[in-house]
Amino acid sequence: MTVSTRLSQSVLYAFGAFFCYPWKPAFQFVYGSPYKIAYQHFRRDHSDAVNIAMHFICLGFQLLASFGLLFKFAEHHALPLLPVVSVGTWLASLLTTPCPLSVKTGTLLSVAAAYQTAPAFEGAQLEQLSLIGFVIVFFVQAVAMGEDRISFKDGLWMFGIFAAWLLATHLLTTFAAGILEEYVTELSCGFVLLMLCIGGSGYPVIPCAVTGAIGCRILAIVTSQPMMYLYGCAFIGSLLQGVAHLMTREKPTLVAHQNAFKDKDAKVAFEWAHVVYFPNLIFHSMLESFTA
Repeated sequence: MTVSTRLSQSVLYAFGAFFCYPWKPAFQFVYGSPYKIAYQHFRRDHSDAVNIAMHFICLGFQLLASFGLLFKFAEHHALPLLPVVSVGTWLASLLTTPCPLSVKTGTLLSVAAAYQTAPAFEGAQLEQLSLIGFVIVFFVQAVAMGEDRISFKDGLWMFGIFAAWLLATHLLTTFAAGILEEYVTELSCGFVLLMLCIGGSGYPVIPCAVTGAIGCRILAIVTSQPMMYLYGCAFIGSLLQGVAHLMTREKPTLVAHQNAFKDKDAKVAFEWAHVVYFPNLIFHSMLESFTA
């Protein structure tokens, strides 16, 4: 892997692979694969209706949290054009892909709706709504398809993980909220540097998701930092996508490709395309499933 490609991989994973940032379309243009390749791999691992439904929830969660983070960062640092530039350049990339018009329409409407409503939500609300969405999808599929599709045992461990996560968040908030608020700058900068190092490693997908989810949640609480909470939603969203894959027994695409490419530059190129085109890929796979 070339040095520039490794640096691009570090940036890709350290800041939340599926979040919207102003630099992502440019990185996709320089390093990314074409849309056709991204969709070929995505469809292979996202053809199950339940998996697509859960990923659609993740899409909404990550769009809202992403734009919420951009709005808060722009307000805090007096950068009023940051959100509109970020979403504008991303939409330009999404809407020029060779996919059906109905797919582009779905992407445009979802991104626009998330952009307009994101400031009304806090990170905790978005997380709770997403977890509730997963539970609803599980019960709907259980009624419609029976236990042969996703077992109640699988559902129980999913509920257990969600409950444990929410309980840990509640306890940490109760006993440690704001205790390190005076060190917010040092801790935040140190954590971002840690994420950049992990993002540039040989196998960044799972380590970044786990470290980002846990680390951001702890820092958000002990430093009373709402932006860090929203930043952490990027990694919670990635973990929820992993849960969807585990429950439906379809391979997580980014994890599966960690060892699938002998050419590591090609691997990173695919990863950029996968995350930048994610809204299109979701709607495209939904369309193919409905019309098959």
